[in-house]
Amino acid sequence: MTKYVYLHNFRKANVKLGISTKVFEHIGERCLKNIPEILVKDSATLVTISVRNNTVVYKINVAIKKNINKEAIKEQIEDNLTNTMNFICDSMPFETHIKIVEKNA
Repeated sequence: MTKYVYLHNFRKANVKLGISTKVFEHIGERCLKNIPEILVKDSATLVTISVRNNTVVYKINVAIKKNINKEAIKEQIEDNLTNTMNFICDSMPFETHIKIVEKNA
């Protein structure tokens, strides 16, 4: 069964807007594809979504090449995700948890 995240009082209207969690998975996956250092086709690279208190929680596991700055990658992921989320739905609360694994490429 598909899970939905609901925006209450969306755009100051008296309605609820439901967005499927699959949409948020797609957003996370697209954000990772924009970072060339991430090994997107690696099985360790994964985006999962959960909803807690009407907040989207991203759990992102990525594989990167050795000798790449992990903090810079983490910052790029957070920036890409924040920009995309703010562009698409500016009032949606979300948080990210990022795990990075180094691999030989």
